[in-house]
Amino acid sequence: TAAMGAGGLLVADLLHATGGIGSMTALGLACAAMGFVGRLVALRMGAPALVLVIPAISPLLPGLRIFRGMYELVSGSVVGHGEALATTGVTTLLGASATALAIVTGLVFGDVVAAPFDRRIVRRRRARRR
Repeated sequence: TAAMGAGGLLVADLLHATGGIGSMTALGLACAAMGFVGRLVALRMGAPALVLVIPAISPLLPGLRIFRGMYELVSGSVVGHGEALATTGVTTLLGASATALAIVTGLVFGDVVAAPFDRRIVRRRRARRR
């Protein structure tokens, strides 16, 4: 799963750098690929897809960006540098929210697209149970 997360990061960077795609779109497409692959691999393993997908996206989560945004909001109000830092903090937090939404949207989209491909796996599993 760590390799899948690093692969997602690599795919997002490649799409952004060479494909002329925006960073959020590239992140969403990389997460869609991870959701697609994660569902199919998890079904073959007999595990829920979340077991593979959640560790894979952890390097992509915007934790540092959230911390920076909160810090910018707090330091702007304590120091009193005006509204510039507070505006920067809100902008940073909105960017972190956009990142989280791109990740979730991509994962759900990949999972939904993979659903028709996993019917054979589900049929085999049901036939073995009988």
